[in-house]
Amino acid sequence: MPARKRLSKRRIRGVEVILSTGTPAGLEKQASRRPLTKDVHAPALTSSAPSVQCANFGGGAEEMVSGRVDWRVRRPFGDIEIELHPGAVDDEAREATRRDLRHLVYDFKYRDPEARRVVAEIHTRLKELPASAARGDVYDLDSGSPRADAIGEELYAAARSGTIVVRRRETRSVVVPLDLPGEQVLGPDTSAKHVYTVCVLDDTGAPVVGAKLTLDIAGDKQDKTTDGSGKVTAEKTVSDTGKATLTNGVDLVDKLWPQWANPISDKPYPGDQVIQAVVTQPIAPLSAPADWVVTLVLQRPPIWRVRMVGMFFDGDKCFILPQALDGIQSVVAMHRAHPAAKVLIVGHEGGDEVTGSVDLALARAKILAGYLTSKSDDWMPYFGSDKSDRQRWGVREVQLMLSALSGKEGPFYDGSSPGVMDDKTAAALKAFQTANGLTADGKAGADTRKALVTRYMAIEDTSLTAGVTPVAHGCTGHEDDTITQDGLQPDDRRLEVLFFDMEIKPPPSGDTSDGGSPEYPAWRARLVETVDFENHGIHVQIVDLKKQPVRLSAVHLDGPAAQDATTDEHGFVTFWGLLPGDYTVSGTSRTGIPIPQTKITYPTAKTILGSRVVMSSGKAGDNGAAGEGKAGQGAADAPNASGGSPSPASSAPQGAS
Repeated sequence: MPARKRLSKRRIRGVEVILSTGTPAGLEKQASRRPLTKDVHAPALTSSAPSVQCANFGGGAEEMVSGRVDWRVRRPFGDIEIELHPGAVDDEAREATRRDLRHLVYDFKYRDPEARRVVAEIHTRLKELPASAARGDVYDLDSGSPRADAIGEELYAAARSGTIVVRRRETRSVVVPLDLPGEQVLGPDTSAKHVYTVCVLDDTGAPVVGAKLTLDIAGDKQDKTTDGSGKVTAEKTVSDTGKATLTNGVDLVDKLWPQWANPISDKPYPGDQVIQAVVTQPIAPLSAPADWVVTLVLQRPPIWRVRMVGMFFDGDKCFILPQALDGIQSVVAMHRAHPAAKVLIVGHEGGDEVTGSVDLALARAKILAGYLTSKSDDWMPYFGSDKSDRQRWGVREVQLMLSALSGKEGPFYDGSSPGVMDDKTAAALKAFQTANGLTADGKAGADTRKALVTRYMAIEDTSLTAGVTPVAHGCTGHEDDTITQDGLQPDDRRLEVLFFDMEIKPPPSGDTSDGGSPEYPAWRARLVETVDFENHGIHVQIVDLKKQPVRLSAVHLDGPAAQDATTDEHGFVTFWGLLPGDYTVSGTSRTGIPIPQTKITYPTAKTILGSRVVMSSGKAGDNGAAGEGKAGQGAADAPNASGGSPSPASSAPQGAS
């Protein structure tokens, strides 16, 4: 009976070698199970002399003469072979190439010498440049260089097009006949090393230096600190799934703040496994399999935003119109979703407002803060005589609050709130006073105004949790922002409520800031969600040449959002739900006299505050017509955007965006 053959395995420079005793003929079938690739040229097994055939991995890049494999690279994440112009490449191979190339490009961008040499040679060949160009200074780029990013993108493009193919190098089994005693068995090589790699990046894609991690591999714990490439590595002879725990995440926050002023990367992060975690929140231990690159991306503390764009204020005023209440409910809902967040309210004034200034922007932010926390005393001073005519609250604000509050029979006031004290307003006041235990005199005295403000602030779902103290801040000048969900570019005049995951940072430099201050762009860079509330409209008053209101007129708005309405007893009409574009206002008085066409563009570069259409008596060929028998000669006025509390002989109340 022939002697029994025993097989054993060992590794020779990265190649798995099967050692055997016996005649070559007995091994031919076994040797044919996994044929050698073209770069391993094994002679026919016809001699009984021991022999070993294996490919030389070498270090770094090895250019092959055959053209089959142009580069062979040994990297921490595994050995790869790179081929240019490989012919037909299927989608699966393209995706695998893009994935494996990502590691090499990452190391190239962060100045790994071998990765630099390989990428330089590949790029030189792609560009059909002289070979000497790969050794020039053109590829000696600083970390994070835009040129390095561009070279990486060109390699990714070549991978997508199939110009480059990258393959993971597999271990080859080579059957080698050895003249050994029949019963001698060689055991496994316990010197083989497995590499455990963890890479820590911030969310811009830059490496984080100084991150402290504890690696636990099969019970062996090692404390490591990331180097300039953001990596820590450990070598072990055991192939296992280790654990990596970040131990100084909170301490890294101050170091990362300057970097977080840059936008979040929109490119894939490198690594076989990528975990993203907010640095200020607890981070669970990471699984770290052997011979993988595990990437931890430290995300900036998030900011959530509710942005209110539309007709929420009268021009030059800070009273919150009822149309803003649904937006305020969105603010409260956002805070309920993030109850531990710190709240910052940012007001923006409009450059087209007559009294517009950063103080107006701050006043609007403070008024919203007072509303959200039900502090009626913050509102009462705006009814005072020390305020300018344009900024003082009066009859119009009383009418607006009465229209938003309801009694047993519905809203106390139903009208366009023209700011004119009349019998209808007095009756509404009496009804409100009676319902709230006040003296029913039909006058808006101090006690009645205080009760109105208190009830207005108590509307359901418009208050933050008790104890929350929003910070108010005013911005002046146009601050660039993203397009709204309705497709509009926000103008200067808007309200934003920001919710910070931790402290408000960077903190406002003061109560107000100008358009060039760095804080507002830094806040925007950390936004992870924006909820827009938009309410677009315009207030129009129809008057005659003596500026007397033309009541009960049929008014038509023609344009992207055509509407019809009727003026109230003070000549006012409001159009809501406007879309961007050019409009014309026209119509007919109740006695059949045409209202001249007036052109309006919405929104303008500086949003239209309000418009007045003036009717004139006309001659043949004039656009105007007799105005209710009271008008003299004249032409139709252009839209008027002046502010102030309107009266029959004053400007229209202002809408704002």
